[in-house]
Amino acid sequence: MNELNLDRIYRLEKRLIADGQSVNELAAAFSIYLLSRLEIWALTSSSNSVDLVLASLSFSATFGTAQASNEAKRALRLQVAEIEISLRQVDPVISNVARCAGDCLYDESDWQENNDGDNTPLFYYLDHLERIKPDAAEDFFGFFCDYFNVANFSC
Repeated sequence: MNELNLDRIYRLEKRLIADGQSVNELAAAFSIYLLSRLEIWALTSSSNSVDLVLASLSFSATFGTAQASNEAKRALRLQVAEIEISLRQVDPVISNVARCAGDCLYDESDWQENNDGDNTPLFYYLDHLERIKPDAAEDFFGFFCDYFNVANFSC
């Protein structure tokens, strides 16, 4: 990630926190973003892998309105992690989509327990997204700014 996008991530994160957005809402938004883009990107791989990743993203897209059980999240994390690991060499794009899907399965309590000091996982969302689509930053920022109605921010 370049310095400009790193700065933009931290400014957007600060703004979203100030606006009261939670990690749950960010995870749901990133899931919705990915679901909306996967069709456009026309990704192909083993249908079981893609179907499971899509199911995981659909599941995590509901975090903003409902809490999922830890067991359900843990089971999905293990499944998408298995896809990510098993496809790294044969299909790095789907492997990284699975990694992004795994990122979306961390809610507020999970993030507070497992983070490395960042307030939100926004940095990881963009970093992992750029492994799929290196030029996705503008689209990512535009989506998040629109989704959360962030005005007066140079997305």
